[in-house]
Formats: sequence, C-alpha cells, structure tokens
Amino acid sequence: MTVGYNTSLILPIAVKADIAGRAETAARAEIAGHASREEVSNTTLSLLRQLGQSKRIIRFLDRICSERVMQVQVTANSGELVLTYGAIPGNRDKCLSATGTVLHRGRQTATVVVTALDEDASNLAEWISSFLNDMLELEDEVASLTGEVVHSYEELHLLYSLGGALGGVLDLVDACNLIVQSIAEPLNARRTTLQLKQSAGGTKVSYQLDPGPNKGFSPDAQLSATLLVNGEEIGQIVLEGKIGANEFDSGDGKLLDGVAAVAAPAIRSAQLYQVARQQADTDGLTGLLNHRCFQEQIDQSIKASQSGAKPLSIILADLDSFKLFNDTYGHQVGDQVLCTVSDCLVSTVRHQDLVGRYGGDEFIIMLPDTGVVGAAEVAQRILVNIQQCDIQVDGYSLPLRLSLGIATFPADAGSKHELIAHADAALYEAKGSGGGQARQAMATKQDWAALHSSSYGALEGLVNTVDAKDHYTREHSEVVTDAALVLAGALRLSDETQRALRIAGLLHDIGKIGIPDQILKKPGKLTNDEYEVMKQHVQLSEMIIKNVPFVNDVLAAVGHHHERYDGKGYPYQKRGEDIPLLGRIMAVADAYSAMSMDRPYRRRMSWDEIRLELLSCAGTQLDPELVNVFVSAMEDEKSEKRRKKRSARIPTAHKINGKHE
Repeated sequence: MTVGYNTSLILPIAVKADIAGRAETAARAEIAGHASREEVSNTTLSLLRQLGQSKRIIRFLDRICSERVMQVQVTANSGELVLTYGAIPGNRDKCLSATGTVLHRGRQTATVVVTALDEDASNLAEWISSFLNDMLELEDEVASLTGEVVHSYEELHLLYSLGGALGGVLDLVDACNLIVQSIAEPLNARRTTLQLKQSAGGTKVSYQLDPGPNKGFSPDAQLSATLLVNGEEIGQIVLEGKIGANEFDSGDGKLLDGVAAVAAPAIRSAQLYQVARQQADTDGLTGLLNHRCFQEQIDQSIKASQSGAKPLSIILADLDSFKLFNDTYGHQVGDQVLCTVSDCLVSTVRHQDLVGRYGGDEFIIMLPDTGVVGAAEVAQRILVNIQQCDIQVDGYSLPLRLSLGIATFPADAGSKHELIAHADAALYEAKGSGGGQARQAMATKQDWAALHSSSYGALEGLVNTVDAKDHYTREHSEVVTDAALVLAGALRLSDETQRALRIAGLLHDIGKIGIPDQILKKPGKLTNDEYEVMKQHVQLSEMIIKNVPFVNDVLAAVGHHHERYDGKGYPYQKRGEDIPLLGRIMAVADAYSAMSMDRPYRRRMSWDEIRLELLSCAGTQLDPELVNVFVSAMEDEKSEKRRKKRSARIPTAHKINGKHE
C-alpha cells in the first residue's frame, strides 16, 4: 500500500484527445455505464464524501494544479458528485478531458474527470486517481487497526472478567452456565452450547440469545472451540447462528479460543471439587450420605417443611447384634452386612427419600412430606424386606434384623435436634424391647398418655415448661447442642457418646425450672446471693434427668458443664482432666452459646470476638486442647458456608431432556 503520494508511480500520458467535446462526452458516458453496472457501497460513498471535503485533497490539488486552468470532478458510481475543484476554461472548444479510475477493495467505485487547456489532462487524471486510491486504502487500514484495537480491548476485558468470575465458582454446572452466558452476547451467537465429554462428567448447558425484532441471524453460521486440559480434550463450546451477520469472522474465532483457554482449567477445577465434595459427603463403604452431610440435609428439609406446612419424618435404624457379626466372622463379613442393609433400605424407600449412614451400624432415612402414618408404613416395609435379606457365610444363611425409631416434624418435635432425639429415644425403646421392631415417638394429643409413659416424654414436658418461663433457655440449649456435636464430630467420638451429648445439650439447663423468675429473667448482673441461687440449677438438672436413656454419660455432661479447668467452677470444683470429657465439651459449647446470643444486657459477639475470647480462656476456664479443636472445626464450617453462599449467586442451569441446559 502507498501511504501518501509518490510521483514515481504516476503513469505517462496514454491518450491524447483529438476533440475536447467528444472526449468529455465519452467520459460522461463511461461514468454512467459504470454506475449502471455496479453500485457503490454506503461505506465507500461515505469515505468518498469525506475525502472530497478533506483539506488533504484540496492541498494536493492546489499543488498539482497551480498555474493551470483546469477543472477536476470526482463522481461516485452512484452518480453523486463528491468533489469539484476549479472551473472549465472559457475557451471550451480547445479543452482536453481525461478520465481516471478510483478503486476501493478491488472494485471501481468512482471516476475522475479532468478538463484542461493543455495536454496534461490525462496525466493529471492519473495522478488524482492514484492519490484517491491511496487515500481510500489508508482509510481502510486506519479503520482496520482501530477495529482491531477495540476488539482486542473488548476481548481482554471479557477474558479478564470471565477468569475472575470463574475463580469463585466451584459448582460444575454453575461454572458451565457462567461461561456460555458470558460469551453469547459479545459474539452475537444465537445459541451457545457447552458440552463436556462423558469422561469429564457429561454436563451439557446451553444459552439462547434473543436477536430482537429488528435483527436477523444466520442459522447456518457455526463456530466451535475445543476445551483442552494438559492436552486432553474434555469438551467443546459450540456457537450456532450469527446475529446480524452471515458468518462468524476470524476475530470471533480468536476470542472463542481465548474463552476456551480460560474456561477449561476452571471446569477441571470444578470437576475435581465435585469429586472431592462427593467423597466428603458420602460414606466410603456404602456410598450413602454420611453423618455430616445428612445433618445439612435435615436442616434444609425442616426449613422447607416449615415454609410449606408439610410434615417431615425420619427413621433411625440400628442393626441388631452387629458386634456379634464382626466378632464371629470378621470385619469383611461385617462390611458385607452393612452394604446389604444399605441396598435394602435404598430399594425400599421412594426416590425422593434420602438414606444415610449415621454411624457404625446405624442408618437414617428422611421422608419428606410424610406424616406419622406414612412413616410407620415405610418402617413396616423395611422390617419385612430386611427379613428377606441374608448373608451367606461358610454355607450358612445368617438372618438380619433391624430396630427402628421413628419421629415426625412438627408433630413430635420443633427442631432438628429434638427430632433426632425423639427418634433416638424411640430406637432405644425398640432395642430394649428385644429388637427387630419399630417404635414411634408419638407427641400427638391422642397419644399424650403414651408420651408420658416414657421417661424422655416427661422430660420433653419439662423442657416446654422451661421454654414458657424463659425462651432464651430453649434457644441456648439448641445452640449448645449444635456446638457440642461440632466438637464431638471433630474429636471423632462414638455414636453413643454423641447421642448422650445431644440429649445433654437439650436438657443441661432443665433445672432452671426451679429458679425464681426474678432471678432467671433479670436484665442485669446478678448479686452474689442471686448467683448462688442460680448455681443450684446444675444439681436440680441432675436430679430431674436421673432416669433418662444413657443416664451416666448424660449426667456427666450436665453435672459438670459449669466446672472450670483451673478448678474454680461449680458445683464440684474439679480441675483439669478430673472433669469428665463430656463435661469439658459442654463447658466449651456453653461458653460459645453464651457469647453468640443476644441478652437483655448485651448484644451478641462476632465470631472473631468469640474466637479470641475462647482462646484467652483456654487453660483457665476451658480445656485448652478442646478449645483449639473447636475453633478449628468452627472455622472450617464457616468457610464451607461462605463458599456455598458464593455459589448460590450464580444462576442455575435449566434442564432439557433430563440434562442440564
């Protein structure tokens, strides 16, 4: 391309007109002929108009036309006169006319007509045509470079934004959804699809962009990019239909390749996280949901049950004589028994029900939208089906038996811990009655007498009485139970120990039923005499709960939750490891709850404030080892909640034919 004007490129005179009038007429005819054969584009016409008014072309004409009497006219193929310079000499019969051709993008777009008194007309026409050709080419180059700069900036901005957004997304479907929605509009793609290979999860998401009423699209246009991780293909991004154009261009292809390069590692990270999360949520032996994950599912289901005013039932199942299987036939047979029971439970319940492994030989079933009667029917089906399952060992057929405990929300309980505690108590009664049967926690009005016949039912009435006196005590007990179970889980304590902690957490302050209201509800600091009265609630609690299931462990927790590690607590002034472990656990949980809840005389503390206070109390009020374990466990739990909150902000995928779209 010639930038500017080079006189060495000017061609010599080729034609000399014999008669000025005939030459001019021929030139006009040539212009008209070209105009009829080929229309000039709007873009070229706009450029020609700009050039015709530019100072650069005027200066050029001033330079080459000085001391000459001449006229220059440039006419576009559309017939529009875009430039007139000078005037036709008065002696028109002696004038010569010559034409030159203006090209743009390989096509003739305009004609130059030069009329002059000398025979340089042809040469001048050639000079002017060459200059205009160069100027049009230069304008194209500038426009192209400008477009590339703008396109590159937009491309970099899109890739940077997409990379940043994907950094906070760990859910595989959410990540794929974000990718297709981010690129559809910048690339004007009617439909964008991201398809992962089956070996990479088989996820498929699509996003369709509405072109609007005034824009068409080309359905045949298609563009794709391969998702590669370490040279391995994990899927493809496919664009179908170009809005506002006939096809995708090379710039679109480069941008899509850039998106694929950013997206592939993010998708692989989400896949790895999904695998890790699945492993963290499931039991390694049976493939069922594990204890931690099931607790989260119960929380969510209770909220759904409350909002929809529908019942929710759970069934706790315990293998009768499982220890005998392990001791007699070995752990390999024991594992076979657990897997057989797991398969039986999954095949018995509905697809919307959840089955989890709750402990060593315990299972839990959650039945959404299922009341007392429906839960009892499911339990009976389980008992019938388990009798048809047996284990073959050394030619012998070993029968299996389960004990079941059933509880229903809200009929039997108002919270998760109460629901599990009721089901646990019912399971305890089923096992105590010989096993191989189901027991139901019946807290309905028609079964009030049966409720009071159980020790736990009587205690539930006392818990409700304390709640009526002081709502703080009930909420405080539930927070203590949650915190105690977090710590027990981090310590990997046995299922029986965690069961005792659950009951102790709900009942540890039940002795406050004997504390006068003016002390219990006082919105300020207690006097020394009032504090001595308040301290009596621990021994009152011990007296009340002496007949509950797992009484020894429960009493150890309840009776020592106000002991201090340095020996300055009450009521027994024990110190260090002389305090039972469950009492030390309850002390940490009780301290956490007291700081995390609003009181009439102070607001709740933030987690950072609570953490610092717990650490400052380690070794004096609280067991230092337990404090460190609890703080670490709570940090992990809060980090997981923040991650879930971030993921929830990403739009979820639609489904088409059972697959995410």
